[in-house]
Amino acid sequence: PAQRDQEHNEYTNTLAEHQQGIKALDGAIQLLNHLQSGTSFIQLKKRFERVTSELLETQKNSRNGHLYSPLIQALADLASKATPEMIAKILKLFNELRTAFARDSQTATQIENKQQESWTSLKVDLETERDTLQEKRANLERQIENYRAIITDCNNNIEYLTKQLNLATENLNATVEQCEKLSTLYVTRNEERVRELEIVGRVLEFFEKRAK
Repeated sequence: PAQRDQEHNEYTNTLAEHQQGIKALDGAIQLLNHLQSGTSFIQLKKRFERVTSELLETQKNSRNGHLYSPLIQALADLASKATPEMIAKILKLFNELRTAFARDSQTATQIENKQQESWTSLKVDLETERDTLQEKRANLERQIENYRAIITDCNNNIEYLTKQLNLATENLNATVEQCEKLSTLYVTRNEERVRELEIVGRVLEFFEKRAK
């Protein structure tokens, strides 16, 4: 944008200079046409002064002020000697410079229009790319939020399952411990039963022997 602004400002300044120059040159050309048609210098003296003043002001405001110096000097020379040949020569110079300014203005306008079209097209492309990137960013942000929600759910599930696992482990350990106690009790009671059976067997054997 800064470069485009600079280009546009350059075009605006150039066009303003040319327009001011063309306006001043038109005044001088009209004056010379009157002089060429036979009007005396004395009759046109005030117009000469006004035209010369406008040319000097234009020269001061122009970046191409050097172009006006020979024209201003030529007008001054007419005050002392205004032959038809000299008037025609000076008039040609003024017309040539006016034509050059008009041509340069037209060329500058064409360049400005092309630059503006290029900038407008580039701006549209950049805005389209920006909108596309913004949409992609919005989609990514939505996906990130979804992933965060999924991660949060997973963490919650992991926490719940961990608690359940710990509880199941505690229950299993308690069950194993209980089974081990029962198993120990069973073995102890089984051993006692075996001893009791042995004692009963000996008693029976004792009584059997006595009965014989």
